[in-house]
Amino acid sequence: AGERAKQVVDWAFSEQQRIQQQTLRDKSAAARLVEERFPELRACMGSSVTKARLSQSLRWAVRNQVPVLTPQFYVDGQRLCDEDTDLGLEYTLARMLKRGGP
Repeated sequence: AGERAKQVVDWAFSEQQRIQQQTLRDKSAAARLVEERFPELRACMGSSVTKARLSQSLRWAVRNQVPVLTPQFYVDGQRLCDEDTDLGLEYTLARMLKRGGP
């Protein structure tokens, strides 16, 4: 997206619920929505150059140990431990909500 990258990312975040919902019904919906909003990106979406740049960025993140922690949950200003965001999520959230913190 070049100089419009921030605009594209802002749009994607503001429309993410609609994009996700439509993609559940149609796997090509996300690409179609991007093309509708940003037709100039049609040529680069899914191209080998774009895939290579994305792969390079992901490899850089791994090599530099950039923590990608999603999802992150907060209850009353307290962050839920990473370890509790999988199997113990329901139990931990119930406890935190009941007593107002971890």
